[in-house]
Amino acid sequence: MPEEDCTRAKANEEREEERVCLQRTAILAVLANESDLTADEIWERLPESVRLNQVRFKSILTSENGQLWIRSGKGGKGGGYTYSPLAGGG
Repeated sequence: MPEEDCTRAKANEEREEERVCLQRTAILAVLANESDLTADEIWERLPESVRLNQVRFKSILTSENGQLWIRSGKGGKGGGYTYSPLAGGG
């Protein structure tokens, strides 16, 4: 039984990493076509196949900032942050 749980947990982790990878790739594709987009604008442009969890999407935007894209502007209700690809294409 514990071995089955471990196998199931590993399979879930692999599926989750695949989803994150697909979402990163989709975000990069959106930013390759347009820059200075807000998180909501990026979300709207993503294919439906990767628009599964907006909270996870926003955590990916935050965690990959400076690695795959850059965040500019001021957060908050006055306009929010915008995202653009890194100068070297990521």
